Amino acid sequence: MDVETLLEQIRSRGGRVTPVTRLVIERALDNPEEHFRAVDLLQHVLDTEPTATESTVYRTLDRLVEHGVMERSQIGEGAPRFHVGHGPHEHLVCEECGGITDAPTNLLDGIAHHLHDSHGFVLRIGMSTLGGTCRDCRYADDPTGD
Repeated sequence: MDVETLLEQIRSRGGRVTPVTRLVIERALDNPEEHFRAVDLLQHVLDTEPTATESTVYRTLDRLVEHGVMERSQIGEGAPRFHVGHGPHEHLVCEECGGITDAPTNLLDGIAHHLHDSHGFVLRIGMSTLGGTCRDCRYADDPTGD
């Protein structure tokens, strides 16, 4: 996925492409695995567009979510996180370093079936945040990872 493809996707859905829109998409595609807050983008945008405001960045992110270019996720407490849209997935959040890793939705299939069969509960797949310790933090404390 590249910047021009995403901008064309916005235009084809009747959206408007502004300099801030381009900057936000470029920043998101620089590291597509990153889950950033709007405030994280603000300085990047201001470096190129000094007249932009925080509300402009928020409105731009909201429009990009509406157009399916970005996804908004509430991961833990605090401000929502945004990342390049790539369909349903789970979030693995490291409680040590705060890192966020995307995981495929089939990760929870067994649990979803068990909850349905045992409790009649239907789990919303593709919207889960699971907390724990990432590989890097585990190995930092114990080289064996145990």
